[in-house]
Amino acid sequence: MKSTFRAEVKKFNTSGKKRVIELEVVGKMSTQAILNTDALTGSIVEVVLDDNQMTIDEVEDQTEQMTIDDTNEEDHEGVEYTVEPDGTVGVEPSDADRVAQEFEAAKQAAEKSEEETETIPQSDANEQLEPF
Repeated sequence: MKSTFRAEVKKFNTSGKKRVIELEVVGKMSTQAILNTDALTGSIVEVVLDDNQMTIDEVEDQTEQMTIDDTNEEDHEGVEYTVEPDGTVGVEPSDADRVAQEFEAAKQAAEKSEEETETIPQSDANEQLEPF
């Protein structure tokens, strides 16, 4: 039987031959994990403790504010920009943005040309016009 859940190691006490580890569950345990843990009470089990990378749920559960050093992000390319003399910042559009802008401009031009083109009903050449 196996019970998997996230927990924080709260205490580790060594007294004589006993070693007591106190865990506090972080987040919610699934119903199955609760049942399995209860069924394992009093049994000898194998414990694997692992310091996993934090998940977004753990970040939201923490009351302390993270610092920039707490993140393990790799370096990435920045966004190219220009600063005008008046202090405004201009961002150069990426290739994907340019393609999207060109597509939108072509779409608008096509819609405009459809609106400007009016269809004139054609009359039958054999049809005789009646006098007023």
